[in-house]
Amino acid sequence: KQFGVTTETVKPGTFNNVVKATGQIIDSPDASGVVVSPTAGVVALSAKAVTGTHVSAGTLIATITPKRVSGGDPNAAARAAVKAAQTEVDRLTPLRERGIVSQAEYNRAVADLEVARAAYSPAASSGAATAPIAGTLTQLLVSQGQYVEAGTPIANISGSGKLTLRADLPQKYYGQASTFNSAKIKTPYSNDVIDISAYGGTRHNAGQAVSTSAGYIPIYFSLKNDGTLIPGSYIEVYLLGAERDNVITVPVSSISEQ
Repeated sequence: KQFGVTTETVKPGTFNNVVKATGQIIDSPDASGVVVSPTAGVVALSAKAVTGTHVSAGTLIATITPKRVSGGDPNAAARAAVKAAQTEVDRLTPLRERGIVSQAEYNRAVADLEVARAAYSPAASSGAATAPIAGTLTQLLVSQGQYVEAGTPIANISGSGKLTLRADLPQKYYGQASTFNSAKIKTPYSNDVIDISAYGGTRHNAGQAVSTSAGYIPIYFSLKNDGTLIPGSYIEVYLLGAERDNVITVPVSSISEQ
């Protein structure tokens, strides 16, 4: 006691088989989104387009301006075509009812209107590229004033709800793969080893994992993101296997080498 030495009686207890593996924290598919350009044009980023900023669903990330591009706005031409086709249908409707024009001519006018509507996009005319989900803007993929085509990715949004832990288990443990239903992790930005139960961790698949890369078997866990885990970071994973009873264990801190 005088020198700060503590003792503990060694006795049999339960212990988990443990396998050390590498892993990565990744976004769950339903917790990430991509902001895309609704039309071709020049990018004007909004004040909210700052990496690390939390945004709500529908937040304006950028405005795409096609008028500044040589050739003009193709969506404006489509809008004019819709207006012209609608005018023609409105003109022919009373004439068809009076039998002055044929049904075939009227049908062609209606078909032209539908084709014009299909080519016109109200969303594209606004040029607004908005966040599809609420979350953190993790990456900007374009620069201010850059020209983009319709459908070009503008930014990545990471939702704050769920994350996925992928642990790469060496194939020599394939026979034990189904027994690893929990894990402890150590991140590069913390010295603590934390049980995934602290994040509500559960395993995705209870059956045998399928090998997707040479020498390793991926095992997946779902985690709740409390803001302390960084998507994309590589971590150390201690996979916990089946419990064993009547095992003698000692704390690592009690072992010294001299």
